Amino acid sequence: MVKKQIENTFNGTILLAQDKKILLQGASYRGASVKAHAPMKLHQRFNLASVSKPITVLGILLLVQENKIKLDDYINQWFAKLPYANITVRHLLQHTSGLPNYMELFADHWDETIFASNEDVLELLIQYAPPRLFESGEQMAYSNTGYVLLALLIERVTNKSFSNYMNETIFKPLKMKHTKVTSSTFIEKYTHEIAQGYVYDFYRGKYVNPIEFEETRVTVCLDYITGDGGIGTIELSN
Repeated sequence: MVKKQIENTFNGTILLAQDKKILLQGASYRGASVKAHAPMKLHQRFNLASVSKPITVLGILLLVQENKIKLDDYINQWFAKLPYANITVRHLLQHTSGLPNYMELFADHWDETIFASNEDVLELLIQYAPPRLFESGEQMAYSNTGYVLLALLIERVTNKSFSNYMNETIFKPLKMKHTKVTSSTFIEKYTHEIAQGYVYDFYRGKYVNPIEFEETRVTVCLDYITGDGGIGTIELSN
């Protein structure tokens, strides 16, 4: 019964295991592609989106464990030109930094035909300095911006790309052979195998690619930004 529900109403794939024994696995039939109406596969490739955030947290906490950073370090020591003071690593992790939403910056100040990077996020924050939502530590507001800066912080501290650091310190040691920080190469190589994100168009009564919606079109050019997202499933060469 559960498996039938997954196939008919659940959107995605699922696996339940206990004591190394698989109890249930299944894939929905709702589709990995809007245009092709292709069904999900058990080994469908996904971009994990914000599920990437807890993995970014692990990357940061490993640096804390190695005494390379402290949770209450102010981030301006790595981002000297960032126009927001008194923000700590802890604030970024806990969504209490008060940093503005970088997606709104890109909607107003970015060419949607150009894929953006984490450095581009930092540069726009420096260039336009939109007001912070609140003083750091005073409130909590879900912050993609904070996690983009956490990925950059990892790069500043380790002198490695976020992708290489995560692969060397997390994915390989944990034998996560099918997990990687996504990139342009990843997306171009596996574009036909990655489950597509889509939104519902109430006017047309159907699901469409986000690029067809003015409100969500800008998110496509943010696909290569990491930390707040950007981790996916892929076959890695040994």
